[in-house]
Amino acid sequence: MSLVRLSRREIQSRPMRSFLTLLSIIIGVAAIVSTSISTKSARLAQLAMVRAISGNASLVIASVSEAWFDAKPLEPIARLEGVVAASPIIRRSVQISIIPPAESDTSNAESNGSNEETEQGQSTSRVPKTFLVQILGAIPDLDRQVRDYSIIEGRELTYDPDDVNSVVIDESLARTAQLSVGSRFRIHTISRSQTVVVVGISKANDAVAALQSG
Repeated sequence: MSLVRLSRREIQSRPMRSFLTLLSIIIGVAAIVSTSISTKSARLAQLAMVRAISGNASLVIASVSEAWFDAKPLEPIARLEGVVAASPIIRRSVQISIIPPAESDTSNAESNGSNEETEQGQSTSRVPKTFLVQILGAIPDLDRQVRDYSIIEGRELTYDPDDVNSVVIDESLARTAQLSVGSRFRIHTISRSQTVVVVGISKANDAVAALQSG
C-alpha cells in the first residue's frame, strides 16, 4: 500500500486527530518565524537606541579630571583601518552675558514723559542677562561625523579667519535667550571675556548632540 493512500485513509478515519496534528505543525512553524522576526526587530531597535544615546562615536576618550590633554595621539588613531573619523572636542561650562537691544520704539512713545523716568526705564531694560551654558570647541568637518545635528538657520562655522569670534548656538539657547543670527554676546571664562557673534542656529538630532548643546 502506498504512503499516499495510507495517509489518506488515516486522515479519513481520524479527521479530528489529523486536523489537530496539522494545526500544531502550523502553530509551531509560525512561532519559530515570529520569534525570529521579533529577535531581529529587537536587535535593530536596541542598536538604534544605543546610537541615539551614544551618537555616531564608537569610543569616547575623556580626561578623568576634566582637564584638557594633547590631541596629537588622535592623528595615528585616525589613520587606523576601520576608523572613519577621530574628532577632538573641548567642552567647558561658562557664563555668558547678553545685553538686550535698546527699545527705541518704547522710548519714543514715552518721550513726552520726564527725562528722569525715560533714562531710568532705559537703564533697567539694558541690564545684561546671564546664562550658564556649555560651549564646545570642535573641528567642523570632523564634528559632523561624530555628532548628529542640523543647521536650521544661518550657516556652519568655517576655517575663515573672520570666523574666529563666531559661534553656532543650539535652538533651545536661542529661544531662551532670544538670540538670532547676527546677535552678539560675551563669553566669560576664568582668564578672560570675549565678544562673539551668532552665525548659525543648530538643532540636535540625537541625544548626544542634545546633551552637548548649549
